Amino acid sequence: VETQKWYHVAFVYDHDSYPRTEQLLIHDENGELLLMLNNTIEDGTYIIATSDSALSIGFGGGGDDSWLDGFLDEIRISTVARRFSIPPVILETSVPENTIDTAGPYVITTKVTDDDGLKSITLKYDVGAGWVDVLMTNTEGDIYEGSIEGQQPGTVIKYYIEAIDNNDDTTVDPAGAPTDYYSFAIIVEKALVFHLDFEESSGTPVDKSQFAHECTINGDVTYSSDAVAGSYAAQFNSAGNGYITVTPSAFLNCYEFTVEMWFKATDLVNNLRLISKEGATWYKPNYEIKTTAAGIIEVGSFCNPGNWNNFPSDSAVTTGNWYHIAYVFKDTLASVIILDANDQIIDQVTKVQVGVPVFTTGKLQLGHAGGDTEPYFNL
Repeated sequence: VETQKWYHVAFVYDHDSYPRTEQLLIHDENGELLLMLNNTIEDGTYIIATSDSALSIGFGGGGDDSWLDGFLDEIRISTVARRFSIPPVILETSVPENTIDTAGPYVITTKVTDDDGLKSITLKYDVGAGWVDVLMTNTEGDIYEGSIEGQQPGTVIKYYIEAIDNNDDTTVDPAGAPTDYYSFAIIVEKALVFHLDFEESSGTPVDKSQFAHECTINGDVTYSSDAVAGSYAAQFNSAGNGYITVTPSAFLNCYEFTVEMWFKATDLVNNLRLISKEGATWYKPNYEIKTTAAGIIEVGSFCNPGNWNNFPSDSAVTTGNWYHIAYVFKDTLASVIILDANDQIIDQVTKVQVGVPVFTTGKLQLGHAGGDTEPYFNL
């Protein structure tokens, strides 16, 4: 709610129905419903508290910091639970893993309940040409199912569920749909999914892979002819907070991968991220390569099970020299490999890992980690 606006607020508790229900409703001054929150209590022994204390209006009844600063009008308390229509409740919507299957169909299931009866449950999906409606069918109990036809490799399928009851109350899942949605992708097995060579020589770098991810330069990142491969490299200036972000997509997530790059540092500090595919929280990446102040290369992934799995190289890099760095994850083995400017192996460390790297929704960050204010890469 906002200050200087009238609202009608109601709290309803129904003790006689089972499961017992609580509702919070907020309407604006025109009677339009702004919010309805519903809670069910399945504990049959639950009894709402009673007391012989005074009723306080405009004051919390304790302390000196709970005084109302505002207006009240038309306060009513009734010993009857008024009935308000409760929108459908959507639970347990399935989210398929990324797949190489192009034939389909891709089956989506969900659980929907409503006391007033359901009019329709629709699976809405988009593969890039707008939202398509698929009427979901009841398979058993409160479970409903809908299918999406097969798609070509490289397709990201976005989808959400819309349920409408017999009172025309509507619920979508996820709650912010269609701005928010579930998604999965038809991936290409053993493919190059991202490639920056910086041969544009100016402007925005272009991903040369088939997926053409959108890149954004942040701060001071320029092109330099000091390159070990091709004619140009990207120069990151840490004093100008320079880094590159890449729009997230399902194709940047990998269970098995090789993440590699050429790099040359002007300065080395602890926790200097060369590349990081940030997760729901930035410190839970699908993959990450970083340095220490001593020049040790650390690689790691947030895995399930196993949580944060990371390990260092045995050898250190030094400033002013080009190195070819690779982080490889296959089956249960992960390796960090350091090669010199002539592509001769300097160091290779392999560890047995627990679990597989989790898929993440965050951006790909080059020269910086999403949750850090510093450090920035200085090349």
